[in-house]
Amino acid sequence: MKQKTNKFLSVIMAAAFLTGMASCSNEDDGTAGGSTTKGEPTTMQFVINAPKAPTTYAATDNNATDAEVELKTVNVLIYEYTATGFQLEKNASLTMADFEAVAGTDKYELKESSKIATTTGQKKMYVAMNYNGTLGSLPAVGSSITDIKTLKATLSNYDDLSKQQSGFAMFSTDVTDADLVPEDDAAYDISNKKTITVKRLVAKITVQEKSGLSSNGIIASQGGWLSSLQFTLGNINKSAYLLQNVVGSVVQDFNWSSFTVADFFAISDYSSASSSYKTVDAYATTVDALTAMYCPENTAQAYESNGSNLTYVSVRARYVPEFFCNQLGVSKGNNLASDTPVSFWTVITTHGKLYYFDDESNADTFKTANAGSVKSDEYEDGLCYWRGYLNPNGTTDPTISGSSAAKFDVLRNVYYKATINSVKAPGEASDKSQVTEATSLIMTIDIQPWAVQTNNWDL
Repeated sequence: MKQKTNKFLSVIMAAAFLTGMASCSNEDDGTAGGSTTKGEPTTMQFVINAPKAPTTYAATDNNATDAEVELKTVNVLIYEYTATGFQLEKNASLTMADFEAVAGTDKYELKESSKIATTTGQKKMYVAMNYNGTLGSLPAVGSSITDIKTLKATLSNYDDLSKQQSGFAMFSTDVTDADLVPEDDAAYDISNKKTITVKRLVAKITVQEKSGLSSNGIIASQGGWLSSLQFTLGNINKSAYLLQNVVGSVVQDFNWSSFTVADFFAISDYSSASSSYKTVDAYATTVDALTAMYCPENTAQAYESNGSNLTYVSVRARYVPEFFCNQLGVSKGNNLASDTPVSFWTVITTHGKLYYFDDESNADTFKTANAGSVKSDEYEDGLCYWRGYLNPNGTTDPTISGSSAAKFDVLRNVYYKATINSVKAPGEASDKSQVTEATSLIMTIDIQPWAVQTNNWDL
């Protein structure tokens, strides 16, 4: 049954790729067309086709894990035409148990006993998959279809849209139109069987080292040694539109034009024992074994120079310099790569020379004796920080025909596969950085389906 679950979900993901190219707009004017007699009892079916091609959003997609394609629940929102426009007629709740495999094919369809009871006539439909009710209510029966455009999921925790127990939340990419006919109509199997296009509401991010970057977990840098390379995500949006908001050719999230600090989840724990930070994976780690983090879409009309409205990757490592200096700037003796990293301070002279101190009073004395020198904040427990900004080239979502994307936009259903090519100590003493494409962190971002975007970073 697990294989069926993956295939079923992969079919819907495939539909997102195959049919999502039809339009770059998800707007609906709420008007009806067609001529079917309205209001007669009928039923609806779903036929799910699981394509074998690995280029689609399918179970054969090597970028997806089982959890990322697993179906838990389906809510089919069926809108009927009324004198005041389309209004929600029914919210049909389904689970994987409502579907069955079609023998000898890659298809799954609703069981006869699970057909959705509705009425004939013009309908418009959306689907919410794995939508946890704690994120906010789905539209109420009788509500206008125009409410869909502003419907948001509100997160209590940064991972609410990607929890394994409830599945990855997904929603239609666009409205699906139907002209439903009675069950005894010759056109029933065509008119009343629909495939709905959906996307995950989150982006996927993994980070791994370039081949040969480290040796036994140690990276030689600036005469010293970095260890315990880790990453996490910063500035994660707390809300997400269920229906992707494509205006013209631009994806606009809820705070695209203006934002406040309260719109984002901040990194909660920077301690050396923080569970917020995950280990950066080795180069040879397979996709299914990579440590992934997920976040809602985040796009911006313009980005702030300090990155305060961008979702970013925070990378850190612990550093042991080649030696520490006394108050005169003279070496106190060589350190070893095996030494336990300790807190330190740096002083940069007007000549650009960098000195390391494990005693702050020595750093202060040296700075005072060398006018114009700059002393750093404390590198607590030897922790050094760098930032990597995703999608630096403004790569678009290939499933949105004719769309555009700004630099650093993070889009739903896109996999940002980051590789750290090099890292230069000592970075920053805390998690901060100006937004720049040339930094001491060099990383490659590779965007693949899901859609995947590779990012290569030199830190």
